[in-house]
Amino acid sequence: MSARNRRGEPDDTTHLPDLQQGITLCSTDATVDSAIHALAVDHVLLSGGEAVWIDPGTHAQTGPLAELAPSDRILDRIRVARGFTAFQHLEALRSLPGLVTRETSLVVVPQLDRYYRADSLLADEGTEMLLSGIASLATVAREQDVAVLVTRARDDE
Repeated sequence: MSARNRRGEPDDTTHLPDLQQGITLCSTDATVDSAIHALAVDHVLLSGGEAVWIDPGTHAQTGPLAELAPSDRILDRIRVARGFTAFQHLEALRSLPGLVTRETSLVVVPQLDRYYRADSLLADEGTEMLLSGIASLATVAREQDVAVLVTRARDDE
C-alpha cells in the first residue's frame, strides 16, 4: 500500500524513520543520501540534545546540515570525528563512550561498512573490525540510552 497525497496521487516523498533508543539502519542511495542529514538535524532540534557523527571522511558536510537547520547554531550541537582508514574509523567507534555525554541523544555513522571491505585488510580482518565496531555502537546505544543511526556502503549479506 502506498501513501497518497490530497489529490489521490501516489506520494513520492521519502518517509524517514523515527529514531528511538537503539540502532536504526537507514537504507539510502545517492538520491536520498541527504536523508541522514535531515534525520540528524531533526533529531537534534526535537530532542534538544547533541549528536556525535562518526564519519568515513566525506559525509558530515556543513552545507547540507546548515541548509536544513533553521539556524547555523545547530551545527554547534553536532560533533564530528572522522576516520580515513579502517583502523582510524574503528578507533573512533571504540572511543564513543568518551565522546558521548549526557546531552548526546544521537550517534550518526554513515557507511558503517565502507572501510571494512577494503582489499588491503587481511582475510577476515575487515569482518572482525566491523563486528567490533557494531558491538561498540550497541554498547553505547544500550548503556547511554541514545539513538544510533547507521547506513551502509553496500547492500549485501
